[in-house]
Amino acid sequence: MFLKLVMGLLDKINQQKGTQPQNTATPAPEQLNAQELEFLLLLLKQSTFKGEAVELVFNTAYKLQLQYNKQKQ
Repeated sequence: MFLKLVMGLLDKINQQKGTQPQNTATPAPEQLNAQELEFLLLLLKQSTFKGEAVELVFNTAYKLQLQYNKQKQ
């Protein structure tokens, strides 16, 4: 189930890639805000992953961290 959540987030990120203006002060309603990004990052931090899911989780966490840092600027 968690993997489905991660895959859904990746799909959402890929759909929005290049369509949202950079450094917007307020995210669009369908975009994750800083609080939501922080929540997901904390969930990833507290979870344990094995096997082939590790690479996907790492890449997802990296993208979430980039988005989080952009919103915190």
